[in-house]
Amino acid sequence: MESANLDRTVRLIHWNRAEAVQKAECLRRLGYQVLDDLPQGQDFLVRLRQDPPMAVIIDLSRVPSHGRDWGVALRQTGYTRYIPLVFVDGDPQKVEAVRQLLPDATYTSWEQIGEVLLEAINNRPKNPVAPSSRLAGYAGRPLVKKLGIMAGMHVILVDPPQGFIPLLEDNPTNVNFLNLKGNFLSPETSHVTGGVKPGLVIWFVRSLLELNGRVEKVFGLAGNAPVWIAWIKKASGMSSDVNVTHVRRVGLAAGRVDYKISSLDATWSGLLFARRDQRKSKG
Repeated sequence: MESANLDRTVRLIHWNRAEAVQKAECLRRLGYQVLDDLPQGQDFLVRLRQDPPMAVIIDLSRVPSHGRDWGVALRQTGYTRYIPLVFVDGDPQKVEAVRQLLPDATYTSWEQIGEVLLEAINNRPKNPVAPSSRLAGYAGRPLVKKLGIMAGMHVILVDPPQGFIPLLEDNPTNVNFLNLKGNFLSPETSHVTGGVKPGLVIWFVRSLLELNGRVEKVFGLAGNAPVWIAWIKKASGMSSDVNVTHVRRVGLAAGRVDYKISSLDATWSGLLFARRDQRKSKG
């Protein structure tokens, strides 16, 4: 991989590996050094601070919510806020939603990337818009959509707070919820679900001891299903020693990758994890 200290270095974020290789080559033909590895947690922002590129280019044609979230994160962080941010392609409606959050970023197509990227680099933002929260992209969305709950899905709730299910208004049809206590977990969990494979697991964590002690069993229960790990917000006034950094670190160490963050309610926030190989195959 090229060193970020080389001149004319840009960072490309694209969620499909094969397409990322093609787009990176397009940028190289324009004379840029290209870094195109996918962002992995907070370390990605640290590396951008240490070796800031001339611009960050985010392709919105694949999983645009991830691109939006990383764009917001870049603008939320002081030392990356002034890096030119260029969004490329994507469904017009979803692009417009990103534009509402980040109106002074640059929006273009791959056909026009050469001229537009150069202009963005030569006109770095002087007073860039910084959304008030990294969860800004999820404001106003129904909770079921934030969580990814779909019709016919089997959803396992591990240690949910009282009254959580009623928050899931306008549930899709035929969604089956299974409420489990953390102490149910054993090495063999198929009997817990009656042999039914879950489509989604939502785990509510209240302490570091619980997070570290049960993460492998919860992921084992989930199998190939995505897993939300939710923690208590500091602003809620409730006591907890868990924060987003702890959750991300534990999930990554367990071989998963986080790809979505969301506020669940006034008390809980969550990170959504999937297997690394699944995120790569989905792009």
